[in-house]
Amino acid sequence: MTQVDFVKYVAILRNVRACLLATDDFPPSEQAVSWLKRHIRWRPVGAPLSVLGKLGDLGKRLLALVFPTNALEEFCELLSSALPRPIAESLTLASCYVVPILILNRGLVKTLREKNLILHAVMTSKSDAEVDLKLHMRIAEYSIKDAHFELIERARKRILAGELPELLRERKEFCQRDAKRYWRVSEERGREFLLYLDPLLALRGRVEDLKNLLEKDRSVTLALGIVPALVL
Repeated sequence: MTQVDFVKYVAILRNVRACLLATDDFPPSEQAVSWLKRHIRWRPVGAPLSVLGKLGDLGKRLLALVFPTNALEEFCELLSSALPRPIAESLTLASCYVVPILILNRGLVKTLREKNLILHAVMTSKSDAEVDLKLHMRIAEYSIKDAHFELIERARKRILAGELPELLRERKEFCQRDAKRYWRVSEERGREFLLYLDPLLALRGRVEDLKNLLEKDRSVTLALGIVPALVL
């Protein structure tokens, strides 16, 4: 386990506006990095250590995200048993910091589908030039912040009661309702524009391990959010 710095967590929590995601197989695209350099100026974005080294120099725009507690790092280890480490870290930390994920390579969408992490998707056929990504990044922040506490508390209670299938149905219905925020771009067909990612989908085979973590440390509840992920 790494040394937890809770004070640093609180300081970052006040300012960070998104968590970045890239992997060895799908490193940050030039288009995504260029967008970050143009549009992330006053409030920084963050990334886990497994992603930081792939990003180059973004200066003060980029913060290293830390785990708030050792128990949350244990949760990430559990999630890593089902997912590539960068995905597990970004998903865990985005929920802990209550921020959306920015996917820095569109090729990652296929991996997320193969790992059955996508609870719901907002599709669009609009071109990049027709879409206001900065606006939708702000909307994605509202998506995760508005109902985060309610969702994670309900998840904790349902998991401890052995009601994960019922919980996943409820969470899918929530995403379908929340997706109405994206009416400016949402269409029946096209490419994936925004994904609702749920770590619980990856842990359906590790429910007892998850229950043990929740019983041991309430802070693990922070990692149970539904994370909107914008595809840059």
